Amino acid sequence: MSVVSSQQFSYRKKFPTVWIISFLVSFIFSLVIYFFEWSITYKNHVILAFPTSFYVVGTIAFLGLLLTAHMLLVYLVINKSGLDLVVMSDQLLLPWVSKYKAKHQSIVFKEIKTISIKEDEDDGESVIIETSPNQDTYELYAVDFVREPDYVSFKKLLKDNCPHLFNAI
Repeated sequence: MSVVSSQQFSYRKKFPTVWIISFLVSFIFSLVIYFFEWSITYKNHVILAFPTSFYVVGTIAFLGLLLTAHMLLVYLVINKSGLDLVVMSDQLLLPWVSKYKAKHQSIVFKEIKTISIKEDEDDGESVIIETSPNQDTYELYAVDFVREPDYVSFKKLLKDNCPHLFNAI
């Protein structure tokens, strides 16, 4: 049933800039609340008075900063590692980050429950791989492949190696 011995694909995730924008908006909003001493109101009812409103929005901005920093570190580690996505005859090796160190995450074809193709207006096309023993789901986006022909070849290899698991959404 296996078709290929080993084939590598350059897969580099893009950094989600929405996190930076969300952090900046909440940070600017907390500064505006602080300098103008605003309260958060809804239909003339004060929900949070001035000092509390600043603390709540400031805490949200700080948590957004931590999340953005974490996502940026993961992005830098995975993209600077140079690890490629590898399809072997019996398994799939994905570039993965664990404790801010890059490594390969192994997915054995026997453990895969379903493989699906999803098309989305916002994210484009992606391959969704679901495993059965630990119920993990991996989504590989076409835009994250360095070259478009790599994504097409990757999809074809998955269809050849796991034809009975392939479902199109």
